Amino acid sequence: MRIVRGKYKGHRVNSKIPTAIRPTADSVRETIFNILNNYIDMEDIVCADVCAGTGFLGFEALSRGAEHCLFFEKNRKSAEMIRKNAEIIRIPKNDFTLSFGDAHKTLKRFSENDPDKQFDLIFFDPPYASMISNSIIEVITSNNLLNPNGILIAEHSEKESILLPENYELLKSRKFGDTIVDFIGIV
Repeated sequence: MRIVRGKYKGHRVNSKIPTAIRPTADSVRETIFNILNNYIDMEDIVCADVCAGTGFLGFEALSRGAEHCLFFEKNRKSAEMIRKNAEIIRIPKNDFTLSFGDAHKTLKRFSENDPDKQFDLIFFDPPYASMISNSIIEVITSNNLLNPNGILIAEHSEKESILLPENYELLKSRKFGDTIVDFIGIV
């Protein structure tokens, strides 16, 4: 895995990926960020990488100018890998936060602890078999976690249909094999 663009461009990480983790391919990540360039300026934004896995969506955002990324991950091995990879890439510790635990609970706790805090960009890529994309979107919307001008990136299996909450719209959708990447904004 490597960082595709930005200040950490070219940094490679050869960590052993935990069995349950399915990383977003470099080429798919590059396409996601090329599309994002049409919707959001990455400079100084605050983002979240929910069900972060390897953390490379958040690392790529930091490389391209994001001010801070909050990683949400419940797999202990994966969370440790994110921490180690951040060190390898040399991402300053104050540029990211790692929140360990179930995505639903940690997102709610985050909102309760800082009710005015919103993200400009939220990635989420849960394990496909979990089929939890819609419930994560519900937590995000009910806790008002997305900035009104923000973008939500939902990576999911083609077998799972995303139900958009009221006032949200599908901006773009891309298919990569059996993976769908939806770009969602607030109307």
